[in-house]
Amino acid sequence: MKSIGFKNFRRFQEMNSISLGGINIFVGGNNAGKSTVVKGLLLLLDFLKNQKVSSTNLFEAPKFLFDGPEAHDVNIDTFGRALCRNAKEKEIVFDAFIEEFAVEVCIYNNTPEEVGYADVKYIKLEDQKTGLKFLFDVVNAKTLVSSSIEQRVETT
Repeated sequence: MKSIGFKNFRRFQEMNSISLGGINIFVGGNNAGKSTVVKGLLLLLDFLKNQKVSSTNLFEAPKFLFDGPEAHDVNIDTFGRALCRNAKEKEIVFDAFIEEFAVEVCIYNNTPEEVGYADVKYIKLEDQKTGLKFLFDVVNAKTLVSSSIEQRVETT
């Protein structure tokens, strides 16, 4: 992962993407957000790693897990604990740059009870090498594909 950033996650209403290298050292006082950066990174990687398409889940909306087996060390457990207290919108956005791909994932939770997951609103993926862009609009069950060369294509 080359960078990570987020909106409405834990103590940050907005944290612009920070560049990451092979080894990263975070230094700061208590409650500065060092652990938040690491937790956001781990949750996003866990979510991306566990997205698999098969004939049995082709039409299922993905879930962003806070209490999954890979996320137990993160110790956030629910969407309510992950959402920034000062958030204007009840959604969290993660953005990252992995290899040559820019990734953005927006999650939300409309249920009144505290659950260990969030619904995915959209996933954006851009191949920096080819300029090919995908927008997986989960809420409206649409996929938008575009590139710098071709016209925009919409599928349902």
